[in-house]
Amino acid sequence: MNIVQFGSYPLDCNCIRGGVESSVYGLANALAATHQVDVFDVPRIGGKDAIESQQLLTIHRYANHGKYNIEATQRLDDILRDITALHPDVIHIHG
Repeated sequence: MNIVQFGSYPLDCNCIRGGVESSVYGLANALAATHQVDVFDVPRIGGKDAIESQQLLTIHRYANHGKYNIEATQRLDDILRDITALHPDVIHIHG
């Protein structure tokens, strides 16, 4: 099964800030043991667009090119295009 999770994923798995990051991290890693999992991290101010492979899952990271978190919504078209291209069986949005 191809599963997509959308939510904050830690930049450093040795320093998880709790809350949504810990939930997405724990669930994604547990599901990756038996399913194909792609995590779509929320756009971060000052971040870079990147795709990372970590153990059994793939993390898609997006940059927020603005100064404020609300400007991350400008990346939704890119994120939805990339999710749609994967043809996932399940999409879990955690936020």
